[in-house]
Amino acid sequence: MIPSGHQLLKLLILGLGAGYLYTAWHIPMDPWTAEELVNARTLPLIYGGLLVTAVLMSWKRTAPSEAIEAGPMLRVAGVVILTLGFLLALQFLNLWLGLAGLLTALALWLGERRLVPITALVITVPMVGWVGIELLLNLHLPD
Repeated sequence: MIPSGHQLLKLLILGLGAGYLYTAWHIPMDPWTAEELVNARTLPLIYGGLLVTAVLMSWKRTAPSEAIEAGPMLRVAGVVILTLGFLLALQFLNLWLGLAGLLTALALWLGERRLVPITALVITVPMVGWVGIELLLNLHLPD
């Protein structure tokens, strides 16, 4: 039996979630934080676990006979691919430039064509993140 496009998309997202969990589990930590209940791995493991759980629950819910439109599935596939591209780009860009690129690509992919909202989004979100995380919390993220 050949899986449908909807099932292939779920497999792709499930693979993304599994890869995210694997990466989160291997976040390096110093010895004194590794023993704490809540540490650098906690939130990423929760996110990855929720993603995998959501995909598995949606798989059980979808009846094979349901007709699924290609439009929404294509949009979700594009978001997943752009997110994977963002993760790969983080190897070459810092977080804030990568985030600006991801937001631009997502806004365009999802149909936003007005320059002012895209520019406001691309400048505001990384800037607020940088100020909040690096200046106010004094957490310096590696480049």
